[in-house]
Amino acid sequence: MDFIINPANARIVGTPGEYAWGGMAGTAFRIDPVEDMTVIQT
Repeated sequence: MDFIINPANARIVGTPGEYAWGGMAGTAFRIDPVEDMTVIQT
């Protein structure tokens, strides 16, 4: 599980409080409560 506290220090695009995790076969799940967005990648 990944949890973003400071996107600038992590050098990634995202917002503070965003969290995600990867699954088997390259799937990914991401939740961004600031942007009110949920993403499921397959």
